[in-house]
Amino acid sequence: MRSGKIEGTEYTFGAINLPEDWSFPKSRLTFQLVDPKTVFGEKHLLVSIYTHLKGFRLAKDRNMNLLLRISGFKQIKEAIKFKPKRKAVLVVVGKNAKKEYKKLIVLLGAKESGKITARKNELDAIERTALVGI
Repeated sequence: MRSGKIEGTEYTFGAINLPEDWSFPKSRLTFQLVDPKTVFGEKHLLVSIYTHLKGFRLAKDRNMNLLLRISGFKQIKEAIKFKPKRKAVLVVVGKNAKKEYKKLIVLLGAKESGKITARKNELDAIERTALVGI
């Protein structure tokens, strides 16, 4: 799990294992669960969060906007193809993000599964994320 602030807004993200019968919980904060295959490293997530906060809105719904930023797609139908199965990356953005992250893990019945490591092509993913919506 990693936590911090971008432009004064708190964030927390981490790799988790989901139970077989999981479903999206409700949250007062912006959050997203994504397939780890769409995440190329922590820097990729940080750029995604930054562009979500500061960039042009790609979707009316803030959770969907975050998903589009992380996935690098402009179309919602493309981005939602990457719904996680058992392994996921949970990203939470907003006030008390760390507390909400822990709450969501409990609601999901999930367990933390370690660090998010950089993968080959992380720079390409960062560039794609930064350019979405331009």
